Formats: sequence, structure tokens, C-alpha cells
Amino acid sequence: MKKEKDIKLTGKKREDAIAILKKTPFENLVVDEHYFKKNGSPRHGISLNDAKEIYNQTDKIILVSYRNSRAGRKYAFIYKISKKNSYYLLFFLDRKRPCLFNAYRSDINIEQRLLKKFGFKR
Repeated sequence: MKKEKDIKLTGKKREDAIAILKKTPFENLVVDEHYFKKNGSPRHGISLNDAKEIYNQTDKIILVSYRNSRAGRKYAFIYKISKKNSYYLLFFLDRKRPCLFNAYRSDINIEQRLLKKFGFKR
């Protein structure tokens, strides 16, 4: 399968995706086995407690995108915490229960990166 491009969600589709997060308590998410390494530690160093803290800050979401994969459609929510501190939380939202797939931190100016990738300007 060739690598799919990320597709930015806008308008109602973006709001609908965020609404799924708002109505689903973190404790009700399924956590995909991919989230953890074989030794049980988080794959990208973001503990479930940290992910929960980030997850609940929906007002900090600056971009929602998705990409198709073998396992289904992966939705990426980018949370901007500060100018050079952002988090990506990735989910499968099209399943019976939303599933947290991955979480990682980005220590770059996220708006510059998104401007290059999507022509994003906040």
C-alpha cells in the first residue's frame, strides 16, 4: 500500500471530529496495542496520563486531518500548547469505540510546519 497523503478537515467535518473527542471520556477510549512498545512503555514517550491531560484540552486543537491506512482511517489532532510545543494525538474514530493509536510531541514551530504542508495560516 502506498503512503497516503494527510487530508485536512475543515468546517463541519472538523467540528464533527472534535465533537467525538468531546463526548468520549478518555477512559472510554480503546488504546491500540501499537501505542506501546513490546516492553510496555509508550512508543513515543507520552504516558497515558499525559495523553489524557492533552486530550481534554480541545480548545488547543489547531488542526484535524486524516489519512487512510490498512487498519482504517487515522485521524490526527494537533494540539498547540505553546509556540514550540505541540502534540499529535492519533485516533481511529470510525470504529465502534474510538481508539487512541499514537501520541507524540513536536518541539518545532508547528504553524510554520503546517504552512508548508497545508498552506495553513491561523
